[in-house]
Amino acid sequence: EIAAKVPLRGTDLLLIDGGDGVAERAGKLLSAAGWQRIAIVTGGIPAWEAAGLPLFKGVHTFSKAFGEWVQEHFQTPEITPAELHTRLASPSPPLLIDGRPFAEHHAFTLPGAVNCPNADLAQYLPGDLPPEREVVVHCAGRTRSIIGAQTLRDFGLPHAVYALRDGTQGWELAGHSREIGAARPIAGATPPAAPQAARERALQVMAREGIGTVTQATLLRWLREGRQTVYRFDVGDDTDPPPGFARVDGTTLIQQTDQYVAVRGARVVLHDPVLVRAVFAALWLCRMGIAAFVLEHS
Repeated sequence: EIAAKVPLRGTDLLLIDGGDGVAERAGKLLSAAGWQRIAIVTGGIPAWEAAGLPLFKGVHTFSKAFGEWVQEHFQTPEITPAELHTRLASPSPPLLIDGRPFAEHHAFTLPGAVNCPNADLAQYLPGDLPPEREVVVHCAGRTRSIIGAQTLRDFGLPHAVYALRDGTQGWELAGHSREIGAARPIAGATPPAAPQAARERALQVMAREGIGTVTQATLLRWLREGRQTVYRFDVGDDTDPPPGFARVDGTTLIQQTDQYVAVRGARVVLHDPVLVRAVFAALWLCRMGIAAFVLEHS
């Protein structure tokens, strides 16, 4: 995977292992393959820990920590499982949205939730949603609930929007059951917003947040110069990716950023003919401190 994650051979690589010599062996392989700026952390993780330096446990900790910052910074409204359970039993229950990719929704979800990955939210809402109806976004834990709810707020949804605190895990811990095998894509429940209206909202977000665009000519110049790592991701799903662009689901890109953007100080160029998904990804990458741009279309 190294060529995709670290495409420029002159990039500084810092290798750390469990103090078992793996980093040294990896360094020799990388050097033979053309990466020359390699350093190894002496003693690996045990020495790092002995020095009193911080370690992080789990997966995708960067994106998950970022989600906590988002909730604190933007004061994204949350709803507890107990509160949600009560409201779902009311005469006017909220629209419950599972903001994860469909495969995860199908594996388990909250009873009655429709599936709309976070990257698609701005395209499908408000649709025909009554203005007085509340919206609750959930995921399996916390992060995508927060990102989804804040996305709807950023794109100007005129409804009360909440993130479900602790997602399906919190729901189960509160004594409620998940639904297994659901298959309710929002496309079958709520018609998409008018394409032009969704595009206009995306343009407004770009202008307000200062999200930049890049032309194909400039992108080719960046690649030719080779001074800075450039990642190219196609986050749409309507056409084949342009040459050199890797197809990545925008929801996953923001949830698992460390799996795709490995080099600090890199540029990220996003392609989506519909624009909305690219703006979603660029918005959140820029907020992470990553230089993200939307590819212009002629």
